Amino acid sequence: MSVSETKKTDKQGYNDLYRGRNVELAPTKEAYLRKFEKSLQPFHLGGSTKGYVRKVATDLLFQEIQTSSKQGNQVTVLDAGCGLGQLAIYLACKGCNVVGIDISEEGCAAARSATEDLGLTDKSTFHAVSLENIPLPD
Repeated sequence: MSVSETKKTDKQGYNDLYRGRNVELAPTKEAYLRKFEKSLQPFHLGGSTKGYVRKVATDLLFQEIQTSSKQGNQVTVLDAGCGLGQLAIYLACKGCNVVGIDISEEGCAAARSATEDLGLTDKSTFHAVSLENIPLPD
């Protein structure tokens, strides 16, 4: 299989994975924050390894924002491989500007829909492209 065939297969595979799936939303940004933060609990408190890794990463991000003397709305975060956009939505709820990149148009469409439902379209954008072709300046 050639490189271009592999990329096409990968893209189709992720589109198939995300097709028909939606972000599990809450009725308000505040409720989404509470729900998402509950998923960040350590494993021994009922959370998952993935959630705890997200907690460590987001804690470090927010520490960096605080030490930089910037406000969240002055920071743009790249969520590379955003999937359905759960983390990007969380960061937007916390005030960050977020750019989500995922190879799957299905995943990005679900993320866009969720940000529309929560009123976060001014804080987030999603691009369905390969990480090799990010449509942003360095």
